Amino acid sequence: MGFSRKIAPIILVLLLVLFMGTANDSVSSVETVTDYETSDELWSDARDFSRDPILITSNDDFESQGWPGAGTRVNPFVISDLVIFSGGECISVFNTDVWFVIENCSLVTSLGSYMFAIHLEDIANGVVYNNFLSVGGIWLQGVSTTTVEFNVIQSPFPYGVFVADSIGAVVKSNAIVESPNEGIRADHSVGCLYTGNRVMDCSNGIEVLGDSGSIFTYNYISGSDLHGLSIQFGTSNTVYGNLLDNDDDAQDSGTDNKWDDGSGIGNFWLGESISGQVVIEGSAGSIDRFPGMVEARYQFAPIISSPDNVLVPQGTNRTTITWIVWSGPCELNLWVNGERIETRSLQGCGPIEHSLDDLGIGRYNLTLSLHDDEGSRAQDTVIVEVYIPGFNPQTASIIIAGGIIIVIAVVELRSRRDSPQV
Repeated sequence: MGFSRKIAPIILVLLLVLFMGTANDSVSSVETVTDYETSDELWSDARDFSRDPILITSNDDFESQGWPGAGTRVNPFVISDLVIFSGGECISVFNTDVWFVIENCSLVTSLGSYMFAIHLEDIANGVVYNNFLSVGGIWLQGVSTTTVEFNVIQSPFPYGVFVADSIGAVVKSNAIVESPNEGIRADHSVGCLYTGNRVMDCSNGIEVLGDSGSIFTYNYISGSDLHGLSIQFGTSNTVYGNLLDNDDDAQDSGTDNKWDDGSGIGNFWLGESISGQVVIEGSAGSIDRFPGMVEARYQFAPIISSPDNVLVPQGTNRTTITWIVWSGPCELNLWVNGERIETRSLQGCGPIEHSLDDLGIGRYNLTLSLHDDEGSRAQDTVIVEVYIPGFNPQTASIIIAGGIIIVIAVVELRSRRDSPQV
């Protein structure tokens, strides 16, 4: 996840602007980076980099305002590579159904404005991709077929991503840090997907108020002051594969919500000792039937789940190992018996599957490793034994061990029988 080279140098200036005057040591640190002596000069400089906010209220506005593209799925209108510093909203799109993308922008709203940096309402077919937002988050209301992914949202007020009265929205692989309210708020929406997000140090990580049929999966939620993932009310939502590291991880006061995938994947409770099922706090009486545990780690470092070792009869089809990873952008490597068989970039949280169908009879060490640009690393090894059908190696070991004991006993009896009597 990278930003345009044209806007990258500006991000630092904008961030410095936000915190001028909050503390003496903050002012001092700003002065060491710039030669400005007053916050007014910094505000002025930030405005010099910024263009005016964008307001689109119809399909025709994209073309009349000169945004490139044709509004189709393969050739959407594109708003990109902009810096907008605003006392109100930075980019607002209302009442459209053409395809459009907002990408690679740095958007900053002023402290105390209580405005969202991006506001999409009564629209379809929008994509918000790979932007940096500070102070203001993203508001989606009455949207459909709309995706928000790979954005960095720093100190948003009041929410990082707010989704209300929407159908099928996707909120994916975003990093949301230090919201004084919710990192993500899901409000009376239907069939939405919230996956692979890292929500850190917010008052509430993810809060659900009335969603139905939505899925919350593979999110990493840590450092929340209140709840990590909270369903205040809502029905038939599914929650699994999330890594929860908060003083109060989860609560459910809704109805008929599922806290696992129904086939073996529940949620992961960082640093806790798990035995059996986990009963979710709240009036719903929900249960995570397949909880997992991972060791405590620094929250910005990659984390990998630890699947059990595997015994596989040769010739079995569609057998896989599934790791679940929670990470920002990093490099993934997969090794089999010390030989690297796969290297690729990984953009966020989610499952990593590897098929075992092509392995011959034998014993294999499969190691998954991740490392990011900050030098943080994580790895996990699973032992796989592929055996001849009908010949389970564990059963065989017991039989062999029993046979050895019998042989020893027979030899001992013979030895005693053949020994001369005194």
